[in-house]
Amino acid sequence: MVSPDFSYCGNDPLNWADPWGLTYEEVHRRFGRYGRGRPGDPFDYGRLDRDYSPSIPAYTWMHFRNLPDILRDAMDAARKGDSKAFEYYMHEMQDYYFHYSKGYRWQKFGHLKDGTKPDWPFSPENIDGWRKADEMTKLMEDYWDKCMDERLKKKVKELTNQMKCSSTEPSGTS
Repeated sequence: MVSPDFSYCGNDPLNWADPWGLTYEEVHRRFGRYGRGRPGDPFDYGRLDRDYSPSIPAYTWMHFRNLPDILRDAMDAARKGDSKAFEYYMHEMQDYYFHYSKGYRWQKFGHLKDGTKPDWPFSPENIDGWRKADEMTKLMEDYWDKCMDERLKKKVKELTNQMKCSSTEPSGTS
């Protein structure tokens, strides 16, 4: 289970609210098993905030997408083995539980319609979102692993076939 803290506001809740509902990137690293962003970790679920800052209006929409679209894109990235796209979509999926599922839309200025209401992790309305985001992240990581296994099996089969072809001598030579 994810341990929510004040990282959504840079660990300074007295001076920082999160009026847009754009959680600090460290929060995303707490979901799942693989997205901590440390050396050796396969993913960094906080990367989307660095690469496509939600404070830049051109990128804010990425944090307010619907779940079916996100899951379709994440599954496609897993099948292709596109780890960077996969980690972006995991971030978007986590945001879904704090933004889109609550009716927030980027065109309507995110959480600003509620004043300065942040994604307060310990509030009763957010605890369930934390749990669901963590569960779905782990489920999608399982799907990534399954696709990785299938890609590895396919690659081994291709290599085995290449080895068979290259070891076969042309007929008629003496």
